Amino acid sequence: MKHLFTQKHSHLVLSCALALGLMSGAALSQTEMPGYVVNSDTQVWRNAAGDCWRTQSGPDAASRVQCEPETAAAPPPRAAVAAPPARPVEVAQAAPAPVAMSLSAATLFAFDSAVLRPEGRTELDRLSRDIGNMNAERIMITGHTDRLGSAAYNQRLSEQRAEAVRAYLVSRGLNANRIQAAGRGHTQPVTRAADCTGPRSDRLISCLQPDRRVDVQVSGTGTPR
Repeated sequence: MKHLFTQKHSHLVLSCALALGLMSGAALSQTEMPGYVVNSDTQVWRNAAGDCWRTQSGPDAASRVQCEPETAAAPPPRAAVAAPPARPVEVAQAAPAPVAMSLSAATLFAFDSAVLRPEGRTELDRLSRDIGNMNAERIMITGHTDRLGSAAYNQRLSEQRAEAVRAYLVSRGLNANRIQAAGRGHTQPVTRAADCTGPRSDRLISCLQPDRRVDVQVSGTGTPR
């Protein structure tokens, strides 16, 4: 009887020792996974459902990454970087078409003359006011004659008439640096040769009157009014 009690007692002592050894090993291994019970191979003990065994101290954030990834502290979301505003597309605007006007030389000058008549000055006063209402960048004045006379004479007369118009517009306040003058003689007629025929006469001079003119072309913005 005494021997039986001693044997049982020995088994009890051995079982307690083994349990203490296991617990000691688990406690020592907890340093590898704080807050969870691990075995000697540093593997976390799990129950039949696969859940990790926690200790009373509780796991820290780093440990929960392995056993409880869904509750582990997620890294803070990255701040959204605002996209730079889109640069407006610049659409090139077409330059406005030049404004062209044709002044009759019969109004501006006497026949075969480059001296402005009073009626011509009045006409140019109106023209200077019209151009003043525009943002004129360039004014081109071109003189023309009829075909009567030599080419050299007509070229010189057309230039003199263009210069006379330019000088008057400058005197009315228009920018001289933006006004150019040129003569084309009788090289750019409006009439056709078949329209005006016969020897030099008042009838022929009157027929060729459209060819005697001063063209003014204004480049800029706005319209004359």
